[in-house]
Amino acid sequence: MISDDYIALEYRIVEECKTHRRNHCMDANYSSWITFGSSYLVKFNVTEAEIQTQTYFSTYAESLVNKSDVPRIPKPLHHFQRGSVWYLVMEHINFVENPQDVPRRIAQAVKWLSEVPPPPGHEFGPLGGGPINHVFFKWATAPLEFTGIAALERYIEWGRTWLLGSSAETFEPVLLTGQRVMFTQDDLRPTSFGVDDQGRTVIRNFESVAMLPESFVQFSLLSNPAIGQECLKALGMEWKESHLKTMSTLSAHLQMFFPDDLHLDKDGYFVPSE
Repeated sequence: MISDDYIALEYRIVEECKTHRRNHCMDANYSSWITFGSSYLVKFNVTEAEIQTQTYFSTYAESLVNKSDVPRIPKPLHHFQRGSVWYLVMEHINFVENPQDVPRRIAQAVKWLSEVPPPPGHEFGPLGGGPINHVFFKWATAPLEFTGIAALERYIEWGRTWLLGSSAETFEPVLLTGQRVMFTQDDLRPTSFGVDDQGRTVIRNFESVAMLPESFVQFSLLSNPAIGQECLKALGMEWKESHLKTMSTLSAHLQMFFPDDLHLDKDGYFVPSE
C-alpha cells in the first residue's frame, strides 16, 4: 500500500483507537493495541523513540539470513501524529494463546535482544533519545536524560549516600562503568511478547527497550522471578547481589521518599538550589 492510502486511513484509525480506549481503559489487562481490519495492527500513545527502536529491530531481524532463532518483530508500515498522540501502523499478526513455555520463549527473546549490535555511535539508552523507561525509577521513567553510563552511575552513587545517611545498613557502590552494555527489555510481562500462528515468538512492546549495563538488566529480572531466572540463565549471568540490594533499596526510597532527580543534572552532578 502506498503512503497516500495509509493517510486515507488515518481518520478511521484514530476513531477506532478512541473507541478502544473508551471501552477498555478500565480493563485489568488494558493495552493500547488494536487490530485494524484484517491487515494491520495499530499501537497508539507510542513515542518517537519507540517507533525508531521498533523500526531498527525489525529491519535488523529481516536482514538476517538464518531466522530460525530470531523472534518476529511486527514490521512498522506507517506512523503519524494527531494532537499529542502518535500512532504506529504495523503488519498484521495472527496471535495464538501463549503456550506453557512462555518463560523460555521470553528468555530466548531477551537473549536475542542482548546480542543485537547497536547502530553506529549509539552506546547507551533508548534509540532516538529521551529518558530511560525502567522500573528502577519512579513511575518507571528516568527523571533525567542521562548523558551516559558514568552519569547514571553518579546518580546511583549520590542516592547511595542518601541511603547511608538515613539507615544503619551498609550499601555497596553500584559500579556500572566497565559492565557489559546490551539492549534489554525492561517490561517482561507476557503481554509484551506473544506467539504467532506459525509458532514464532513475537516481541510486541519496544517502549522499554534500551541499551543498559548488566546491573539494570538484572534489576528488571527481579520483577518476575520465574521469567527472570530463565533470562539470567540464557544471558549467562550470575546475580550481582550487592548491586541489587543497593538498587532495590534506593528504588523503593525514590518511589516514596527521595526527590526523583536527587537534585542532580543529566550528567549526574549536584545542582545547588537557587
